[in-house]
Amino acid sequence: MWLGEIEAVIGTLGHPLAQMEGESLVRSLIRFQSGKVASFDALMVESPLGPEPWWRITGTKGEIIIDSGFQGGLRLVDATDRAGRLVAEPQGYGKSFGPELEDFSRVVLDGAAPAAGPEYSLGELRTVLALYRSVQTDRWEAVWD
Repeated sequence: MWLGEIEAVIGTLGHPLAQMEGESLVRSLIRFQSGKVASFDALMVESPLGPEPWWRITGTKGEIIIDSGFQGGLRLVDATDRAGRLVAEPQGYGKSFGPELEDFSRVVLDGAAPAAGPEYSLGELRTVLALYRSVQTDRWEAVWD
């Protein structure tokens, strides 16, 4: 949604959390039709990990960071504030789903169109399937072929 349509992905998967069904590690690169490239990493393990943001979006002028933990806020890091300026107060993990649940209730109760239509969901599914193909081929795989 932030960088446009995804063109291709390449990645690797792992299973460091033995009791988890499916992968508990993904490391991937995502190439967008705009030419931008992003990395996506996800990891779930039993061992302790150092503090890391839940999300980090790095651009040419700074970063947007969603702090780790269930109480994380949104910070903006740039040349004027290298430590990060809080731009959205921590709301807690549960409240982070509020807009999504409100959208769902409007669709069900009022017949409204969803904010993210079926095309968006199809794109997410195709991206994951391309990632699985990439794991098998060790190559970039097109999302829309």
